[in-house]
Amino acid sequence: GERDGTASLEELLRIFDADRTPEIRTQILRSLAERSDPRAQAKLLEVARKGETPELRIEAIRRLGERGRISIEDLLTLYSSETNVSIKQGLIRVYAETDDPRARVKLFEIAKSGDSPDLRLYAIRRLGEKNDDQTVEQLTAMYDAETNFQVKGMLIRAFGDSNQKAAVRKLMSIARND
Repeated sequence: GERDGTASLEELLRIFDADRTPEIRTQILRSLAERSDPRAQAKLLEVARKGETPELRIEAIRRLGERGRISIEDLLTLYSSETNVSIKQGLIRVYAETDDPRARVKLFEIAKSGDSPDLRLYAIRRLGEKNDDQTVEQLTAMYDAETNFQVKGMLIRAFGDSNQKAAVRKLMSIARND
């Protein structure tokens, strides 16, 4: 995977399709992620969508996320068609690690009305790691509208993980009033 050029990319793609060893396939995904060739990205996206194992799909998703804005649109649409919770968590992780505003919107959608309580809680936890005023403001609005005790607990945890003044004020308000 360290050689440059079309020949080495062709060789990587051939080996990936022929070899079923998880370690080798993971290494090839890493090599593909380092390349700017559209065919490398296409292979990563193909594996993210249809890879044989959840672990392989999650690795491809992670590698696509590292590429930044180029593939965020594909990763955003993948969430709605996915049924595997582990893969959805992998997507949430990638959304949280990117600075793309579309990913932030998707994270809040999942946190507010995700298709499972566990995914909602996971999205809230990842949002709490964002640690910025805008996120704290949106989490505060979520807390004020939320009725689920478990979700409120995760929101409190997210405020506690933040070093933003607004988060500390919200925690103090919750302690006084709730």
